[in-house]
Amino acid sequence: MNSTLKWVLTGILLYKVKWIFKLGFISIQIASYIAPKLLFLAGSALLSV
Repeated sequence: MNSTLKWVLTGILLYKVKWIFKLGFISIQIASYIAPKLLFLAGSALLSV
């Protein structure tokens, strides 16, 4: 029972870690997609002032 519980907890932990990595990867992709556009908008706003 004790070892089974340990395996279940380890599995849950690995599952959460996998999801954290997946969300981090997605957010990095979104940031690398949005950041240049934000920089471009900020640059054009500064130039227009």
